[in-house]
Amino acid sequence: MNKHSNEAVEGDDGGLVICRGCKAHGTFAEPPSGECPTPYKSDRVLLAESMAREQALQQRLNAADQRIDELQEEREKLIAHGRNQGLDEASTLCSRMAYDTYYPAGSRSRHFIPKALEQQGNLLIKAANAIADLPDGPYDRYKARQQKAAEKSATA
Repeated sequence: MNKHSNEAVEGDDGGLVICRGCKAHGTFAEPPSGECPTPYKSDRVLLAESMAREQALQQRLNAADQRIDELQEEREKLIAHGRNQGLDEASTLCSRMAYDTYYPAGSRSRHFIPKALEQQGNLLIKAANAIADLPDGPYDRYKARQQKAAEKSATA
């Protein structure tokens, strides 16, 4: 049962008493009765409750940060997987285009070999340059690996 935590108010002739929790009024002779809906808590108790809430929120924040890191790693893996699938598809597409160049549509014979090979090489070079120019493409990843290796050898 939470009783009222009464506090005397000075300067009143009738002996006014006010509960420090719910602010119920009474007198010295008849103080507030019943249970206090909002019992008075000392500063020490309020500080302890506040610190407990802060620690709980900090734990939730740390758990959320870990989950964000896990999701970020998973996202990077998925992006890398998609990029690799795209490069595989680009390789297949280049092979098909080269085949079409080598064996033109509507013809049962192939082109004169040196000319067809030159066209195939030009096509593959264009495709390789287009793939290498992609953001986070193979060339950028190669440079990043080289930089990591240089940093690792510098620290060792």
